[in-house]
Amino acid sequence: MYAHSAESSRELAVKATLELCEGKAASLGCELVTTLRGNECWALAERAGYHSDWRAAAEADLGEAKKLATAECERKYEGCTVALTFCAHGSVLDAAEP
Repeated sequence: MYAHSAESSRELAVKATLELCEGKAASLGCELVTTLRGNECWALAERAGYHSDWRAAAEADLGEAKKLATAECERKYEGCTVALTFCAHGSVLDAAEP
């Protein structure tokens, strides 16, 4: 997962992020998952042991993003936990241990 937050526009941030991904992981395929603005935070919850079984959510509050991502994941799968979070302002970044 790749991100850019210091760009002057959304378009430049998306372009820079996709270029970074294609330079590092093109063989895996690069896809835009979300864009955040201002103080938005994002959380990804995944099913334990199945990294391809996940759901994500964005909210103004990180706690709410975590709750919503977990609830969405649990609707589809069982045993979901938050694996990754970040906020647009860059002050919160958390990734679960592999």
